[in-house]
Amino acid sequence: LKKMNFSTKLGIGFGLGLVLICVVGVFSIHIAKELSDLNRKLYEHPFSVTKAVLSIETNVMRIHRTMKDVVLAKGDSELNDAVVQVNELENKILSSFSVIRERFLGDKAMYERAETLYREWRPIREEVISLVRAGRLEQAAAITKGKGAAHIDGIMTALSALETFAEKMAARFFADSKTLRDRDLTMMYAIIMVSLLLGGLFS
Repeated sequence: LKKMNFSTKLGIGFGLGLVLICVVGVFSIHIAKELSDLNRKLYEHPFSVTKAVLSIETNVMRIHRTMKDVVLAKGDSELNDAVVQVNELENKILSSFSVIRERFLGDKAMYERAETLYREWRPIREEVISLVRAGRLEQAAAITKGKGAAHIDGIMTALSALETFAEKMAARFFADSKTLRDRDLTMMYAIIMVSLLLGGLFS
């Protein structure tokens, strides 16, 4: 290297600098893409599933409260208003189950169980509504407080399992993201050190 004239060293150093800048640039793009992919998966799967599960849980409890209004309804007008509200909430719940079906990364039997339990609740609610229309309020109230409430417990347990799995997946994605970041930073520092060493050789 000592035998090289200044212009040759300058040319080689400049060329190496350009190559290393290109390497760093390409590597930076690769890092950004990997982290972007992980963040996208985190949002599209664990976060979306958790949000959908929380929405279902909230609306299930709203339906449960509205079913009490069904039993306590004074006249057909109040009863029909309560039934309409139940149907609207059910549409929201079924929409949330569609999100889970599309985004859930675990065993599909988990969300199928939760959705099946929810759908099995509808005949129980319809029975209560029919009893109220027939004026058999005590029997309707007993079903709401007994069989209906017990069924809701089963739905909530199944939903809780989905939420727990989604939280574990989110934690895994976060851990993968940290591992990826640490690995890539180490490699970036190594590239910079090599650049400095080569720069020193041709200075």
